Amino acid sequence: MKGVIVFMENEQNNEMIDINTLRNLVNYIGFYLKNGININGVKKTFTILDYYSITNMDLKKAFAIIKNDKIERTYEESVYRGLFISFCIKENSNVLLTDIENVIKQHNAIIIDGERKELTSDEIISVFEYLNEHNIPLYSRVVYNAINRKITNFPILPFSTVEENDNEKSMKK
Repeated sequence: MKGVIVFMENEQNNEMIDINTLRNLVNYIGFYLKNGININGVKKTFTILDYYSITNMDLKKAFAIIKNDKIERTYEESVYRGLFISFCIKENSNVLLTDIENVIKQHNAIIIDGERKELTSDEIISVFEYLNEHNIPLYSRVVYNAINRKITNFPILPFSTVEENDNEKSMKK
């Protein structure tokens, strides 16, 4: 079945996205939602930050198209679609952050192994600048995940900083 061209608008430019491209993205992301991602040899849960490190496609727009996409799928594709839809619903409550001062007050520390880890205001500002440079929207969970990774010394955007990992090799089989 040939894909229908669907018009997707994003903040940087208007572009045409083939529905098959979006389906492939959902399968790709569904794989990581099911299996986790490998960052520096450590298996981590796929987050909204990881989503935006893979694509700049607005999650709400992608969800609106995929939830109404009724093509026949393999069992595995159906699982990935279900995981993607659940992920979208969970992440739908994200709030766009505009007040960096509030973020500095609210997200400056996390508890890791019973120990409080803190970031300075300058480190939090550097996370914001980093996300802005990579055109990643400043949603609350995105910022929280980026700060968490900064504190724990993991790459903020693993898909742009690591070589092909075991998960990606498995996807190509």
